Amino acid sequence: VTNVSVYRNLSEVDEKPVGGDDGNVYNCWDATVSKTNNCITLSNDEAVSTAPYAPEQKPAFTLSRVYFDNSKAHYNDVYIYGWAESGLGNAAVHMNKIAGTDIWYYDFDTPLSPGANCFLFKDTESTWVTQTNDLTVADGKNCFRANPGSKSGGVWVSYSE
Repeated sequence: VTNVSVYRNLSEVDEKPVGGDDGNVYNCWDATVSKTNNCITLSNDEAVSTAPYAPEQKPAFTLSRVYFDNSKAHYNDVYIYGWAESGLGNAAVHMNKIAGTDIWYYDFDTPLSPGANCFLFKDTESTWVTQTNDLTVADGKNCFRANPGSKSGGVWVSYSE
């Protein structure tokens, strides 16, 4: 195989068919492949490219339990709010406090990889007065220590119970 056509059914995306055709309407892109360039990619901007196939490399570190160090932020309660790959579905969930510490934790259903940007911490379930910035998972770090204040910064650190 050297010439390949990539089709996308418009019912799979948020587009309406042009010209009133409510049937099977497709977008199509053509690509040329070879023994070495045998992996076809359709980007978000709808460009087709070919490259050598390379198995996806799993990161050595994934974040399955995230901790929040509340020692500087002094939230009365701690919630994690997440979207996209966090699995939280645009909702706030009350975190669990480790007895005798200022550390709170939450267990993700699916571990997150470094670079994921899909959650923040806040002090209430329903208001947006005191919260951290949107956070990006740092490689090898599992605990966020927030600075005092609303929408404050902080640092990622390593924590073990």
